[in-house]
Amino acid sequence: MNKYELMIIYKENLSKEEVKKQIELLKEKISEQKGNVANEDFWGLKDFAYEMSKQVQGYYDILTIEIDPSKIDNIMKWLNHQQETVLKTMLTRLED
Repeated sequence: MNKYELMIIYKENLSKEEVKKQIELLKEKISEQKGNVANEDFWGLKDFAYEMSKQVQGYYDILTIEIDPSKIDNIMKWLNHQQETVLKTMLTRLED
């Protein structure tokens, strides 16, 4: 298993409760893929330095996950289909 840092920016028009629900759905998806969430850092609603997709704010959440590299594509594809809630994602592999 590899360790990754996954940053997700959720759209500003969501409520904090809706964002938390989306995060729980993501955690369930990671568990379904036999992965583990080692750490979560929820930053909340933050201003952007510049406008992204006509949005000026977003909810930031950073997850440290441990998952088999062959399963990470399934997670990213699922996130890409969450276009009504997810604005941006960034995945970084962490060194051991």
